[in-house]
Amino acid sequence: MAFRDKEKRKESTEFLKEFGAKVKAYREMKGLSQFEFSIECGLSRTQISRIENGVGNITLVTTIFLIKALKLEDKKIIELLGLE
Repeated sequence: MAFRDKEKRKESTEFLKEFGAKVKAYREMKGLSQFEFSIECGLSRTQISRIENGVGNITLVTTIFLIKALKLEDKKIIELLGLE
């Protein structure tokens, strides 16, 4: 990531790991494999794996695809995004 501040870089890395863990938990609650979920999202299974492992940054559009595929209610979306 392009943060100059080491604390911001660390914070963003931690956020991505937490976000990925939540995506994985919601996916598993829905009973979907990574492959099935990737089809629902229109993403590759490899990209789902990277997201769930907090590797790399994702776009807002990708985040929306994930939320739609998980069919999350408002409260869960807020939790997923760490805004609670």
